[in-house]
Amino acid sequence: FAGKVSRPTTLSVCASSFFSAFYLGGCVLGLLGVPWSMLTAHKFADVGVWFSISMLVNALKHEGIISARVTRFYIGTVVLAIVIILLGSSGDLVQFGTTLPFMLTTFVLALPMISLGRKLASGNRSRSQWLQFLALGSFVLAVFNEMFAVTGLIHSSPMLPFGFMAGVMFLALSVNVKVIEAYGERDYLRKNLENEVERKTAELKAAMTELKTTQAELVHSAKLASLGTLSAGIAHEINNSLNYVNGALQPLEKIFDRTAPSSDKEKISKLIAVMKDGLSLTLDIVKEAMRQGKQGRM
Repeated sequence: FAGKVSRPTTLSVCASSFFSAFYLGGCVLGLLGVPWSMLTAHKFADVGVWFSISMLVNALKHEGIISARVTRFYIGTVVLAIVIILLGSSGDLVQFGTTLPFMLTTFVLALPMISLGRKLASGNRSRSQWLQFLALGSFVLAVFNEMFAVTGLIHSSPMLPFGFMAGVMFLALSVNVKVIEAYGERDYLRKNLENEVERKTAELKAAMTELKTTQAELVHSAKLASLGTLSAGIAHEINNSLNYVNGALQPLEKIFDRTAPSSDKEKISKLIAVMKDGLSLTLDIVKEAMRQGKQGRM
């Protein structure tokens, strides 16, 4: 998965695998005919084991399993242990440096393993989390066995190389599962991108059509409102003029009644009645126009 995940994760996993070989090499230097003293071989092996575990913890940090603060504290403890191992002039001092981080390592790896175990027990059973749980479990069991074997509390064969091998393998598999899932999602998006674009384009066209329709309706409503306002204004002016005419009809009728000859009074009365009817009808039309104009503005 090189190039597909972060560089620190890749380097940390590779470094953990590389330095774990130092431990095994230090254990078999005598069988390989290397003319080193047992103390030097011991130092070589123990420096390799703690470099390897610290790189593992760093990889787990980049995977979000262990916090950055815990990682810094742990690596600081390992650096102290390595200094004691390298500077130790006796087997007891080297053994002290070797056993110093054991208890902390157990807690640092066991706590996230327990947290993952609870998640898996609650039903959140992703393949990646199962593999992370197996990676942590392999290291915890190996470190736990090594801690008691080195201190002489139990008689057991060193299991740390097997724990390293299983732990790094399961961790690499968990990262690989994440890579496969991420690239699978990418491939799915590539295959369905065209369909998604077509669907979004169709939705956009529909939205634009609806927007144009709404805009046309608003323009039409605005025109009607303007026309209503104009009509109401004209009707108001006409109404004023008609009121002047209506107000003058009654005095005019009285003048005709006093001054007109008797023979013409009937004709004059009929003409004035026709004028009143026409004026009343016109006033009603103007009032209706004014009412509609007010509703149009509203």
